[in-house]
Order: sequence, then C-alpha cells, then structure tokens
Amino acid sequence: MRIAILLGFLVLTPAVVLAAALSDEQKAEVETIVRQLLTQKDPDIVAKAIEALQAKREAEDQAKAAGMIKDRWKDIYEDAEAPVTGNPKGDVTVVEFFDYQCGFCKRAHEETEKVLAEDKNLRYVYKQFPILGPNSLLAAKAAVAAHKQGKFLPLHTAFMKHKLPLTEEEINKLAKDVGLDVDKLKQDMESEPVVAYVNKSRELAESLGGRGTPLFVIGDKTYPGAMGTDQIKEILAGIRASATPKTP
Repeated sequence: MRIAILLGFLVLTPAVVLAAALSDEQKAEVETIVRQLLTQKDPDIVAKAIEALQAKREAEDQAKAAGMIKDRWKDIYEDAEAPVTGNPKGDVTVVEFFDYQCGFCKRAHEETEKVLAEDKNLRYVYKQFPILGPNSLLAAKAAVAAHKQGKFLPLHTAFMKHKLPLTEEEINKLAKDVGLDVDKLKQDMESEPVVAYVNKSRELAESLGGRGTPLFVIGDKTYPGAMGTDQIKEILAGIRASATPKTP
C-alpha cells in the first residue's frame, strides 16, 4: 500500500515540485522504493495506484460540487429564464449544461429525448456552456434569443441534430426553418441581457467543476460526460428512492 500511494504521488506530482519538496534522504528513500517497485510481483500495481488516486480525486471533486450546488441551488434549479421541458412539476429535475458544437452533447441529446419520452414525471432544464470556440458562443446566444420568441426547443433540437458547423449562415437558416424572426433574433443575440445570461450560465458550470460538456446536475451531484438511457434511468430511480431533495 505504501508503494502504491508513493507511486501515485510520483505520477501526479510535477518533477520540479517533487524535487524541491524532498530532502536528500527522502530522495534516496524514494529511489529505493521505486527500485523495489520494479521487482514487485504484482504487475497491476501501477494501474491500481493511479485508479486509487483518481477515485480519491473524484470523491473530492464531488464533495466540492455538492457544496457548490447547495450554495447556488436557485441559480441551478430555480432560474426563471432557463428553458424547461418535460413535466414542469416533475418530482426529479435534471439540469444539463451543453455546447452545441459538442459531439458528445449531440449523442446525449438522443438519449435524453428517449428518457423524456418515457418518463412523464421528469423536469428538464437547459443551460448553456459554450466552450468550443466562436461558433459555440454564437449558437448559445441564438438559443437564448430564440427563447424570447418562445421557440427555444425547436431551435435547440435543430442545432443538436445538425451535422455541419454552426456558422452564422447555418444558424440563420435553421432559425428561419423553425419559424423564428431572424432579424429580431440577430438583434437579441447581441443584446446585453442575452450576452450576460450566457456568460452567467458558463460561469455557473465552471463553478460546479465543469471542464467539458455535457455536464449534468441531478440532485446534489454532478455527472460529467454523455450518459446512456439506462444510466440516466438508474440515477433517477436512485434519487426517487432516496431522501435526497428531488426537485426545487
């Protein structure tokens, strides 16, 4: 166990920091242990050490996220400006942070659509997290502006199903296809309220430890990455069976 812990420390600590942190005696001890490590009978010790440290870090991240979710509960679950689908009074709320240029988000969209079609007691909240460049930001602003015309979901769905880069030209075309007033949309996209809302949504995701998309928030936990229908259903079932707050 001592060797596994040390190995994980060596793997995850920059060499310069490590050298400065250890005395000559400690460095000699490290060298001895590393030599012992190389003769270990367990060939999986490296993987086990890294897995243990990753699990520890994930637990720490989840604890931090839980605290932040509690602190920013209203911003996450009670945002009156956020688009909502499913059952507005559902017993469980799922909040998704996404980027329209993200392939994993498009994949997740297909799965969540299936869950929403089956689960009639699910409340679903959409949050912008544009992190993949200018087109992502442009699409996020367009979606928020579309919500002002009551057409967020049609444009959101069109964006998620679109295979080409969401350039300004493509966004305008899709907006027209779903019945939006494109001139008003373009004007609203650059308005202070829309820009501020997108920035606030992105900041919120980052405060929850979001480093990529999609990021789901369910109850007092975060779930990074695309999830399949079975995984989502399992999480929802667990929340419903527990005493965790189910919806705002």
